[in-house]
Amino acid sequence: DLMAVHFARTDTVGHLYADAQPPPMPWLTAGQAEPASQVWDRNYGTVDEAVGELLQHVDPSETTVVVLSAHGFNTGARRPEVSSGGPLGSQAPRWHRAEGVLMLWGRAGRAGQTLPPATLYDVLPTVLRLLDLPLAKTLRGHPLEAALLPDALPAPVAAVPDYEMNGARAKRLRRGFGRLGIGSKGVVQHVHYPDSTFAAWYPPPLT
Repeated sequence: DLMAVHFARTDTVGHLYADAQPPPMPWLTAGQAEPASQVWDRNYGTVDEAVGELLQHVDPSETTVVVLSAHGFNTGARRPEVSSGGPLGSQAPRWHRAEGVLMLWGRAGRAGQTLPPATLYDVLPTVLRLLDLPLAKTLRGHPLEAALLPDALPAPVAAVPDYEMNGARAKRLRRGFGRLGIGSKGVVQHVHYPDSTFAAWYPPPLT
């Protein structure tokens, strides 16, 4: 079984209050910075307490816990000289840093092991490995075997070609797009927002 818990507030509070951390960024007045100067630290303390409460209900002999972040956050001298929001539109990505957090604890976690260089692409393959599920050949990442106890893992399973474009789910998805009149070669739709553009590819319908 798999359970996932997402604490979105770590990112939200960072964008709203990281500029108030001492020393405050120059666009804040003293009246704005002082009340918000400790919000960042208190927020992480609250999230840490919540994680601790969850772990109290976990049996480490039966469960592997993975704690990770989608990205890091620029703090201190690494903060950009621009607010996350403002007249220039969203500048939030400039506050992100590539280095994030990835920790494993419990049944299959190898205690005291320093992880090899890893990316977000390695998270899903690692979770699939823990769940004894096949890896798709299209996945860019790899299981972080160095962080896992071999004796606690099932034998490697065969890979599948692709999770997204095969099976009953993909067939239903394609038929749905076909009813919407999407062409046989699929389409790429660009969705425009004030400060960015997202491209979404829709697969062709079944013939």
